[in-house]
Amino acid sequence: MNMPLVKAEPPNIMPVGSAKIVPLEPKRQALATRLAARARALATRVVPPIVVIALTLLIWELLCRRAGSTLPPPSRVLNDTWELIVDPFFDRGGLDKGLFWHLSASLQRVASGYALASLVGVALGTLGGTIDLGHARARSDFSGAAHGAAARLAAALARRVS
Repeated sequence: MNMPLVKAEPPNIMPVGSAKIVPLEPKRQALATRLAARARALATRVVPPIVVIALTLLIWELLCRRAGSTLPPPSRVLNDTWELIVDPFFDRGGLDKGLFWHLSASLQRVASGYALASLVGVALGTLGGTIDLGHARARSDFSGAAHGAAARLAAALARRVS
């Protein structure tokens, strides 16, 4: 295999001072232009929901101001609940408490109910997993055996309790 010899030419080297320096960052826009762009973007996200909420409240007010309406208008709701909204931490004893205390009591009830339901669910799940239902298909294929699985589980629980 005879390959021709290729003459390598020396690389073209530019003189040191002839290169043009290019800035890395583009020119920044004026502050007013940037602020106007941000204000436009904010307005396109914020204004439509505010308009929809205002129209909903206006329609609610107009429909519920009529005599015989069962729902109070939003102006009356705001007047009746203004003290709860402005000072949510007041406590005058008994049931005369601020919105924070009512919300706190509700969330405590939710948390305790959730904890109790979790305990009962985990206990029943563990119990149901340890009971042998006597039907191997119920474990591998629920589609065919699920109709009687609940009845067998209830019967097994009844035998275990008694």
